[in-house]
Amino acid sequence: MESQILSKQSTSLPIGQYQMVPNTGSQLRPDIVIRLEDQKKVIMGDITIPFKNRKTAMKETRECSSGDGNAVNMKGILGRSATFLLNTSEQFRKISWIRTKGKRDLENFVVAIPRKDPEERCELNDQLLAYRGRLSVSKDCKTLQINNLSQEDSGPYTAQIWIADDKDPISETFPLMVYKRLLEADLEIVCDPKDYRGGNGTLQLNCSAGSWEDDATFSWAPASMSESTGRSLVTWHNLEGNDLNFTCKVENPVSTASKTVSVWKNCSTGVSNNTG
Repeated sequence: MESQILSKQSTSLPIGQYQMVPNTGSQLRPDIVIRLEDQKKVIMGDITIPFKNRKTAMKETRECSSGDGNAVNMKGILGRSATFLLNTSEQFRKISWIRTKGKRDLENFVVAIPRKDPEERCELNDQLLAYRGRLSVSKDCKTLQINNLSQEDSGPYTAQIWIADDKDPISETFPLMVYKRLLEADLEIVCDPKDYRGGNGTLQLNCSAGSWEDDATFSWAPASMSESTGRSLVTWHNLEGNDLNFTCKVENPVSTASKTVSVWKNCSTGVSNNTG
């Protein structure tokens, strides 16, 4: 769907789709990458489709966009890297990175201090224990990279760029969401036979991706002899007859995984216990 929307854009700007941001070392591929060579800037964009991701998409878009026009939703992948590239062209004394988690700020997540000699690498100070050994920074301090991403790394990151002590800092915010490339082993399908009575009634299959369900959509196949709503499927299949297989498919912004189960194998024990 995102591809269909991007194909309808009409602009003379050089827009790239799902491309890595050049000269950053990041493996992330934003939905939109616009390179402004004359201004030496890169603009990244992400598309939110509320009828696909439902209320979650709109809620996260509002949260990530509030208070900072520079905020861009970034998709991180478990175990990979995320790169924050600052747009400022001002000379600065230091950059204080703040990690926001819930309603509290973790100040001094890390402080980047430029060296007097431009050939020397930027200095990182006051790193939080959880990030030590996982951060890298460019020589000019304007690019910060978090390596070996975990689910706990999700959230907004704000760079406070200090030009002078007597001036308020310039702020740039980067909302990051870390996803896992889902595998079949990450999915679990559980049978609920509570309305099943001796071959009559219904069986419900519930599909789960554990703790990795952010922005995930669920679908089922086949559609015969069943009704599905999101993660749940209800079937009128009689276990006394032929067996039937159902497949749960889960999609998140970086992957798709599916799992197929036999109704008989998945539900027979529960039905026996329920009817006993």
